[in-house]
Amino acid sequence: MNNIEINVAGRPYKFTLPSTWDEMTAPQIFAVCRASRKGLDMDGFLLDILMEIIPPSTQKALFEFYAALAFARGKSPDGEGREVCQDEMTDIASQFSRLLDLMKWLGEPSELTKNPFPVLKVGRRKYQGPKEGLKDITYYDFALVDLLLRDMAYAMKEDRPADAETAKVKIMAVLWKKPGEQYDEKRAEARAKTFSRLSAEWKDTAYLFVSGCLRQIMRSFPRIFTDGQDTDDAQDENYGHAEVILDLAGGKFGDIEKTQYTPLYTILMYLEHEARRAEKKQSQNV
Repeated sequence: MNNIEINVAGRPYKFTLPSTWDEMTAPQIFAVCRASRKGLDMDGFLLDILMEIIPPSTQKALFEFYAALAFARGKSPDGEGREVCQDEMTDIASQFSRLLDLMKWLGEPSELTKNPFPVLKVGRRKYQGPKEGLKDITYYDFALVDLLLRDMAYAMKEDRPADAETAKVKIMAVLWKKPGEQYDEKRAEARAKTFSRLSAEWKDTAYLFVSGCLRQIMRSFPRIFTDGQDTDDAQDENYGHAEVILDLAGGKFGDIEKTQYTPLYTILMYLEHEARRAEKKQSQNV
């Protein structure tokens, strides 16, 4: 967290600003999502977020300060009075410019790995979400999410926003479900219809969480995701999920069904281990 102090009309106001994605609260992430849909330039985007996440007392002081300055400037008959008002406004703008510099990381791809809503309540129903970093999902969940991200990327590239939103909701339906439930297509379709009624900021927040987790996973297992693929380029193939499941089935992970429902991190750690062994063997043969 960044501890902040700004001065408004000679009075200090103290608050904190997050310095990483995982330090943000759900309402703060919602503010990011709302701002991202407004088509603002970077400074406007950051300023829009900042004005939502600073404390209400500071917001009120700023509005009153600017109102007072505008009134004084309009009433001032001479240039000196106007210059004083201008200097005070410039000082506030300078302070805000420094705050925006501290928030520029929000313009980078999501690094969010902490689930903003581990329990999602829609109407009377509650759905259990994945743990931090998607550490409790199965390999099959991961494969489904990855394929949906590819669909989403294609839709965005081809300017089909409605299809992209549909894919985003389906991703939520894969990962938010009843505790202990294995993926079931009919149930997932029903959940997707339910989740489609959520506001855009809820859907966008879920996407930021999932994409942030996948970036972390790809960095954690570099031998598997060898091309450094980012989730924004999900349409570029670098592994085949069905092939992975078929290759691993019949051995230590059990039959195909048991293999696909094996925890994702168990599969990835095994694949990373095997890739490391292959690298070592190759280096010895050179």
